[in-house]
Amino acid sequence: MLTDKQIEQRKKLITATDIPTLLGMNPWSTPLKLYEYKKGISQPSVAGPAAMWGHIKEPIIVKLYKDLHESNIKTYESKTIQIPNCLNGGMGIGATPDRICVRDMFAWLLECKSTGQGHDWSKSAPERHRYQVQWQMHVLHEKLKTKKKLTGWWKYLPKNAEDMFTDIACEHGNGMVVYREHYDSGMVAEALEASMYFAGQMESEVRPHPVKGDADYLTSKTFDGEGVLPEDINESAKVFLDIKNANKQNSDLERKYKAFLLSALEENGGISIGKTSSYEIALKQNKSSTVTDWESVALHLKQYAEDHFKRIVKECTKEKPGAKVFRVKEVG
Repeated sequence: MLTDKQIEQRKKLITATDIPTLLGMNPWSTPLKLYEYKKGISQPSVAGPAAMWGHIKEPIIVKLYKDLHESNIKTYESKTIQIPNCLNGGMGIGATPDRICVRDMFAWLLECKSTGQGHDWSKSAPERHRYQVQWQMHVLHEKLKTKKKLTGWWKYLPKNAEDMFTDIACEHGNGMVVYREHYDSGMVAEALEASMYFAGQMESEVRPHPVKGDADYLTSKTFDGEGVLPEDINESAKVFLDIKNANKQNSDLERKYKAFLLSALEENGGISIGKTSSYEIALKQNKSSTVTDWESVALHLKQYAEDHFKRIVKECTKEKPGAKVFRVKEVG
């Protein structure tokens, strides 16, 4: 588990964890989200169940890995290894391997993973993990070249990058699987290209072009109104309609959703409340409609939120001249 200090350090680095995102291979993040996080515009997303389980199981996976080899392997935890200011805009490169393994005066990396996202670990490790460990080996090799004195496990690392490898270990069923990933200069070159491009965007403050995975994120950011998200509006409208359709007598619940929907309408649709019981909704498309009951308000707002989301998706998937989007492999 990374410390708060390590997390802050990594904002100024392109780390191994960032590489799958920059290559369009991360199911949970995109270059735009990463850019806004490193710029301090947004907060990091909450770690999902797979990531949390991975942290919990890491010591178990390490023990299983050592038991599997039935030999005297020593393992060491590593701090964030970094080479600052080696890219545009003062960005550096970094990596935090899960473990460094040493046996017979030879060192290699160990990356611990937990199954998830539907990948069949019985056949291979996911491509995103392979690129992640390639970056770790690249960072360690570059750092090794700058060290004047080698101590600890550093003195056992191969001097030639081509001799480096990482074991990706994952708990699988009642046991575990291990895939050995040897240093691949081609994969490292792809990761470097994407990293340098991203560092240039950070330096020039050019936001990465949004991709399809940004649709939900951008919808919540661009839908006018503080604290009112389209998915909240959709859910509230649906619940309110369900209440009415079922003829449920729950005045407190109805009042709650009426207040929420009215607030959402005022913030997002420019409502003017007249002396009568009707509400006039001026939509952003310069269309207007008069509704006289809350069912219509809910339906109208639900449709507005859905249309807004569709517009965002269309914008995210539209090609932008001059924008470079890396898609090495399909996300999966």
